[in-house]
Order: sequence, then structure tokens, then C-alpha cells
Amino acid sequence: MKSDQYRSINRNGESHNAELQFNYVTPFIEYSFYKSEHWYAEIPVQFGFGKARYVDSTTQEVLDESNVFVYEPAMTIEYRFWRFFGVGAGVGFRLALKDKGKIEDVLTSPEYIFRFKIYFGDIYKELTKD
Repeated sequence: MKSDQYRSINRNGESHNAELQFNYVTPFIEYSFYKSEHWYAEIPVQFGFGKARYVDSTTQEVLDESNVFVYEPAMTIEYRFWRFFGVGAGVGFRLALKDKGKIEDVLTSPEYIFRFKIYFGDIYKELTKD
């Protein structure tokens, strides 16, 4: 790992070299507001929750921890270049709200989305049609 991935944390007069770990789960909904033969425009929105923690790089001891609520709105454009495949890109924003834990890092950030999509439903319909 690069050294800038660690931060110095002082606990009880001791200095610890700690790594920020941020884990969360986000179910999502997606609204398609434009659709043509090849182009799709969608607004995916994710709501999630998880934990952020500082972990000592040597002992793997959790030094501090916070609960986090995550809201991620975005907008994506997709081009369906063949019957079963598409490529897309988009931008969004992750808003992370922390509880009163001691996590000092900012978890809110922009998102950049690149995707390759396989239309499994259409493949299934093609394989099972009579």
C-alpha cells in the first residue's frame, strides 16, 4: 500500500499508523427517463448504510468507528450497440452522513460511472422462444 493511505491517530497518548476502512451496502432504484432504439438515459439512486473505521496497520485493532448513511444520486447515459450489450457512462455524488463517532475523514465525494451491460433477460427470451 502507498504510505499516503495511512493516517496518524493518537489514542491514549500513543500514536498509531491507521488505515481508513469504509464498508457499506446500497440497494438502489433506477428511473429511465429516455429510451430510443439504441440510447437510454437513467437516474439511479442508491440509499445505504455501513461503517467507517480506523484500523491500526500493525495490530489490525479498530481504533475508532462510525455508522454511516449513504445517499448516491447519479445520471447515466447508455448506448446499446448490439441486441444483448450496452456501454454507458455517468456522474453522481456520494453524500455520506456520519454519526458522532471520531472518524475525521470526509467520505462525501463525486462518483464517475463507467459500465458495460449485458441484457440477460433478452438473451433468455431469445434462447427460450419457440
